[in-house]
Amino acid sequence: MRNVSYNTCNIILYKQKYLITMKSYKKIKNYTPKKFKRTVGISKDDFLNLCDKAENRIEKEKEQNRLKKRGLKDSEMSLRDRILLMLY
Repeated sequence: MRNVSYNTCNIILYKQKYLITMKSYKKIKNYTPKKFKRTVGISKDDFLNLCDKAENRIEKEKEQNRLKKRGLKDSEMSLRDRILLMLY
């Protein structure tokens, strides 16, 4: 197994396949503002603003369309991690 680490993720060669693991928000939330922006691509304030707007939009959508949430399971990833994944 071979492991290469970058700012945003780790790339692991395992059984002739590459596995990419991303850093979660829990790991990068305490980064300095400069390192956070270098890692994510936007400032921490902009990222948190984006998360708040997405959360408000999701809640509004759930209130308007009550039938859409029926049968759906919550994601195992937090909203912040899903937005990080989108930005990577």
